[in-house]
Amino acid sequence: MEPSIAPCLRPIAAERNQAYMGRDMAWLSYFTFATEAEMVAMTGAGFILLALTALFMDKRRSSRRSIDRLEKVGFMPWTAIFLGSMIIGGGMLALALPRVIGGLI
Repeated sequence: MEPSIAPCLRPIAAERNQAYMGRDMAWLSYFTFATEAEMVAMTGAGFILLALTALFMDKRRSSRRSIDRLEKVGFMPWTAIFLGSMIIGGGMLALALPRVIGGLI
C-alpha cells in the first residue's frame, strides 16, 4: 500500500488557511474592538445607505407610466422610509463624527 500524500499537504494547507483567515478576520476585529462612536457612525452610515436606497426606489416608482394600476406598482412608503432613515442617520453621524475625527488626529 502506498502512503498517502495528504499528511504531507496538511502543514501547507494549514498555513494557507491561517493566512486566509488572518486576512479575512481583520475586518471582524475592527468591528469587534471599535469604539462606541465608531459603532454609532457605522450605524448612521447604514441608515444613510437605506435612505439613499429608498430615494432611488421612490424615484423609480414615481417614474412609472400608469400609477392607476396599483396591483402592479405595490404599496411601500418609500418617502416615509427615506425621511425617517435620513433623519436618524444624519443625527447619528452628527453626534459621532466629531469624536471619530478627533480620535484620528
